[in-house]
Parts: sequence; C-alpha cells; structure tokens
Amino acid sequence: MSIHYELNGFRAKLRAEKQYHTYANLAQLYGVNSYYLWNIVTFDDYQPPLKVAAALGVVLMRPAPACPNCGDVHTKKSCPMQCKPRPPRLAIRLDDPHSAARSIKRHMTGDQIAALVAALEE
Repeated sequence: MSIHYELNGFRAKLRAEKQYHTYANLAQLYGVNSYYLWNIVTFDDYQPPLKVAAALGVVLMRPAPACPNCGDVHTKKSCPMQCKPRPPRLAIRLDDPHSAARSIKRHMTGDQIAALVAALEE
C-alpha cells in the first residue's frame, strides 16, 4: 500500500468498509490476518504490531515517556545528560582508615555523617 494512514484514520476507514465486507474479505484485501482487523475495528485503543501496521500502511504514533528528572523525551533508556542523581555513597572501608576518611570527605553530607555516627554509637 502506498497510502499511509494515521491509525485512527485507518480505523474509521476500516469501520466504514466493514459495513459492506466480512473480515475474511478484508483480510484478503489488506493481506493481514483478520484477527488484527477485528481488534482494530472493535477496540479504540488497540495498536497492531509494527509488522502488521507496516503491511496496512499505518503510521503508529506512540507516546514516549518523559524523563522524570529533566522532563525531556529520550530515545535511549538512560538520560544522556545524566540528570538522574546518583545515590549517595554510604559504604566505607573500615580496614583502611585513609580510604574511609577520603570516602567520608568526598561522598557524604553532614546529615549522612551524623547518621553514620549515630549508627556506630549503637
């Protein structure tokens, strides 16, 4: 098919054609399984698989979730700007006091140090 439809436009066209054809006739006409055509006609929120949509000449527009940290839409799973804050480092090496002091100095806030001191006093 050379004509490309948006899914809702194709759904309206298919519903109009359904009044005059059976699902078997429509399946032959469009070259896809009648199961997909039935779902498109019956359910307003049904989106066929990409392979079926391509065979029907339908362009699927799917919403992309926005990043909860920066509000942008990313094409990859992780935020490219790495706006997601890293969890604070709470583990320190007790066998090396210099490493422990360096970790505390670099990675812990005052509240975290107070919580660590309180945990060590227990």
